[in-house]
Amino acid sequence: MDPTDDPTHGQQQFTFFNRHYDSYCSLPRTYLSILTRGVARRWNGKLCYVDLFSGPGRSVIRQTAEEVEGSPLVALNCEFAKYVFVDVADVIDSLEVRLCRHPKLSRVTLIRGDCNEVIDEVRAAAPADHLTRA
Repeated sequence: MDPTDDPTHGQQQFTFFNRHYDSYCSLPRTYLSILTRGVARRWNGKLCYVDLFSGPGRSVIRQTAEEVEGSPLVALNCEFAKYVFVDVADVIDSLEVRLCRHPKLSRVTLIRGDCNEVIDEVRAAAPADHLTRA
């Protein structure tokens, strides 16, 4: 089995079917694009993205079996100086395989564990002088 094939996470949070476009649309994609373009200059590009329930990077829409980008890949399409992805070990392992050749990998920190238990590690990974979106 391909370790990046993880249909168990089901439908991506905040995804809805748009009949006009006859496809699924993701609110995080639109929101992050607006956020990074709208505030990047004010913060001199010092933006940090923290995802406490990152998932494996891809999701499967149950109704259609369509595979879509999960929140980590959506975020990596936007310009953040730092990315912090948190989830349980097996999920982060899948995400790590998926991101191994990503051009922004040097800006990514992967944290394995329940976000409630690794919060100090998360806080340490997010630069104090950056605007952090979590």
